[in-house]
Amino acid sequence: MTLKIQQITKVSAIALSLSLTGCAFVTLTDAGAQVRQSSADAVANCKLVATISSQTKSKVVVERNLGKVREELIVLARNRAAEMGANAIVPVAAQTDGTQEFSAYECPSRLFRVLFAKLHLSARNVLDWLLYLQQIS
Repeated sequence: MTLKIQQITKVSAIALSLSLTGCAFVTLTDAGAQVRQSSADAVANCKLVATISSQTKSKVVVERNLGKVREELIVLARNRAAEMGANAIVPVAAQTDGTQEFSAYECPSRLFRVLFAKLHLSARNVLDWLLYLQQIS
């Protein structure tokens, strides 16, 4: 009887350790937090930095929750993109077996885009006024 309990305890310990080692605890770095997940349209005016392949365990004895796997892949891609100087990622393909590819982009900051839009608007107003003055003289 004691031998049977010892065997069950060993098997349980092995199963527990295997399941815990398969659980990836992926954390978003401070730099990775500055990288946003974006769409292809939103990065049209950005510079492609690299293509990133993220990988995590999708199966540990049983299939893992697809949402959790997807979250980890995005976090890994954001962290890697930050290391490469990118500030936006776009998924290239759907996740397959715990792997997904992303394109990493360097985009102008929001402040830069707002300032550029205002400067462009101001320049446009000046140009409009010059054309108006030319027409009335």
